[in-house]
Amino acid sequence: MKLHRITGTVAGLLTFLLLAITTPAALAAPTVTVRIEGATQTLLPATTVTLDSATVPTNTGCPGNSVGGALEKATNGNWDRQSFVQTIMGETHAFTHNDSWFDWVSGKLGNGVCSDLLSEGDEVLLIGGTYDPITFHQLDYPLSLTVPVNASVGKPFTVTAYDSIPDFNNGNFGTGSGVATPAAGVTISAGGVSAVTGADGQATLTPAAAGQLVVTGARSTRVSRSRAYSVCVANGDDGTCGTTKPIVIDRSGPASSLGSLAKVSSYAKGKGPRELKGSASDPSGLLMVKLRITRTSGERCSYFSGKKLTFRAMRCGADNGSWFKIGADGAWSYLLPQRLPAGRYVVDVNAIDKAYNRDDARRRGGNRVVFVVK
Repeated sequence: MKLHRITGTVAGLLTFLLLAITTPAALAAPTVTVRIEGATQTLLPATTVTLDSATVPTNTGCPGNSVGGALEKATNGNWDRQSFVQTIMGETHAFTHNDSWFDWVSGKLGNGVCSDLLSEGDEVLLIGGTYDPITFHQLDYPLSLTVPVNASVGKPFTVTAYDSIPDFNNGNFGTGSGVATPAAGVTISAGGVSAVTGADGQATLTPAAAGQLVVTGARSTRVSRSRAYSVCVANGDDGTCGTTKPIVIDRSGPASSLGSLAKVSSYAKGKGPRELKGSASDPSGLLMVKLRITRTSGERCSYFSGKKLTFRAMRCGADNGSWFKIGADGAWSYLLPQRLPAGRYVVDVNAIDKAYNRDDARRRGGNRVVFVVK
């Protein structure tokens, strides 16, 4: 990235980050992103800023809509503002070890933080990298990825990595150029898994869980790191990531049971049950659980009233008894006022789910039990 022409032979080769003296153009107020990659770590992740007409207080005066203006806003002024930019966010590259700061604008090699004026949506990248001491061409290039917007659990998806390589033969030392070229040897990481790109720049990853997956690319040998990309991972048609969750209509009644009560057919005198227990379940959830208790003693028949808490006379036949609600718990219990006296009993349980399906069909030993108290 060349920010200012240096006089002499070196001037035609080096692309040091140097503030260029420019005449401020008519300023717009674009919104751009700024990312800063240091030698060993990301100093500033992609950060969105909106520029203005305020001149950056450097010795040359950077226009507010320049790379320098974006750098000023994104770092809150945390750079040296010198003619030869050497320090950004505490990291220094002072040309002593063939290193420098280089600026890129939307994948193209920059021409100076004050010279490069920005447009809406531009992506500014500053790299603290190295250059070849013979050709003075920089050796660290921007790394970008192409990733799918959506993916599915258990199914591989492809990521392609690209280097943006300048045309150093364009007569302007590569400034203003950058060709996306497939990048080999890039480690692609996401959600605890990783893969290395081949000669075609491609690698495949297989997500293990649904959710937002953050994908990044990096090399260990160069200042070559991508920004973070997001992939939405769905688990089939689960209603996320643009998928449509199937509409399931529940037409089945709940499963209800009287549990251990079905295992006993008779009780001794004075030993009739008092606490009734059972279960009910349904994928749609339970709306209510109801009980019906009928008794036959000789020629007299009665039903238990959940409101009066006593037995009331009725015409014989279990279907003539009345139901009463006991709640909506799947593991239900009901405590009678006293133990059931002598007689023949039919106890029924019925559950209604939230789709209003009922467990109406009687199943002896399941949702219906019959027993005798002597």
